[in-house]
Amino acid sequence: MLIACHACARQYDVGSLAAGKRIRCTCGVLNTIPEPTVRETPMQRCASCGGELAEGVKQCPYCQAGVTIAERGWGEACPSCHARMVKDAKFCSACGIAIQPQMIRKSATTQRCPRCKDEMVVCEIPGGHFTECTTCGGVWLEEGSFEGLTTQQEHSSAVGSYFSTPERMTAATQAPKVMDVRYLPCPQCGGLMNRKNFAKCSGVIIDWCRGHGYWFDPHELEQILEFVSRGGLEKSRQREIEAQNEAVRKARLEARRAQQHAAREGYRSMGHSGPSMEGAMLTALYSLLRGFFD
Repeated sequence: MLIACHACARQYDVGSLAAGKRIRCTCGVLNTIPEPTVRETPMQRCASCGGELAEGVKQCPYCQAGVTIAERGWGEACPSCHARMVKDAKFCSACGIAIQPQMIRKSATTQRCPRCKDEMVVCEIPGGHFTECTTCGGVWLEEGSFEGLTTQQEHSSAVGSYFSTPERMTAATQAPKVMDVRYLPCPQCGGLMNRKNFAKCSGVIIDWCRGHGYWFDPHELEQILEFVSRGGLEKSRQREIEAQNEAVRKARLEARRAQQHAAREGYRSMGHSGPSMEGAMLTALYSLLRGFFD
């Protein structure tokens, strides 16, 4: 069975998938596979070249192809208008759309979706693969695969390129956030995964199982790749450096205060109500000398 993406009209052969399942189009939109629908219509266009046909003609005036059903036989329903097409048609005989289906290379896996508990499939693309739920559209990536995507060197990998097309990025910005907030089981080991804000400042909360992988609800992976492409990781690292420098500054300040407090307590234990002038000068000199070595 052929279907067309409701957003970009790309066509897919989904004969191996059941009605109700979902496939992710290259443009990023999730499409639900409908129940097979066929409508009978008169042949109005040539199935070979798409040219318009006059009523009752038996040969296309443009490409001279035969147009009788007896010669060609019946084929699939049109993915756009659902009209019955002749076998091996290159164009729909009713609406004239070009028939250019893309194959979906998916293989079954024993892993279950952590979100909806349905079976997941391994999707193979040129140069890479990922695991996806055909019900909710979530994506599972092995730990090393995802960490490779977020580095500058691997950002142009096959999976990264697949998920970072302009169409996918646009769809991701318009996607609603998942409201079902809960800890999810790892598809590999079954243990509850950790939840964390990617890079501590991206705003995208992802699920992670150490040593196994990362789970992304629909469009979260695209949002992370967009964050990375805008220099988000570099900004995150800079914030961490600034936070570390501030922690060191505070630690030094607290150390100075502790030393000064200890010095005052030492004077009091010797019977002084407070540090003497000589003691104050020694303390100041000590602090000055320390400044050269800090």
